[in-house]
Amino acid sequence: MQNDKSLDWFGYIIDISLRKLEEKNLLASVEKFKFISENTSNVIVVLENKSISNASKSYAKLFNYSEKELYASEKKDVLNIIHPEDSHKLIAVIDEVVNKLGEKLVFEYRYLHKNGNCVWREDTFSFFYDENGNNFKQIIVARNILDQKKIRIDFNQTKSMLEQTSYIAKVIGYELDMATKQIT
Repeated sequence: MQNDKSLDWFGYIIDISLRKLEEKNLLASVEKFKFISENTSNVIVVLENKSISNASKSYAKLFNYSEKELYASEKKDVLNIIHPEDSHKLIAVIDEVVNKLGEKLVFEYRYLHKNGNCVWREDTFSFFYDENGNNFKQIIVARNILDQKKIRIDFNQTKSMLEQTSYIAKVIGYELDMATKQIT
């Protein structure tokens, strides 16, 4: 305060309009992602340090596990809901990719629905590493491929039957060569 009873004031002004615009754009981007992840038929899961940190609502719809069950699960629990014949293969393939610092992996395996049925699932993994090469995050996009698997199995069975029919037809089939009057 000065002798004439006036006040000295010191301060500064910062223009925050750019920051506010960036915050608004970020919020809009988050809302778009949330809308997409909640309305896609694919499952989006984020694993951080081997624990599920985020998953789309479609996870519950597809596999019938609640969010509470999902977030409470640890690696060993997740392995319990992968078909026993597939869990070891999946772990081996993931370990191989991570050891090579790979970025992507697509893998098909059977997942146990909460009702006990097997659901064929295709996962696309994206791996993220820190500066020391340690895998700290995985983003997984999963989809139910049970219908495609059934179609592939039916196709392969039909193809096999046609091949067998063709072989049988050759074994018991005869041709008559009209020019030579010979049966071949």
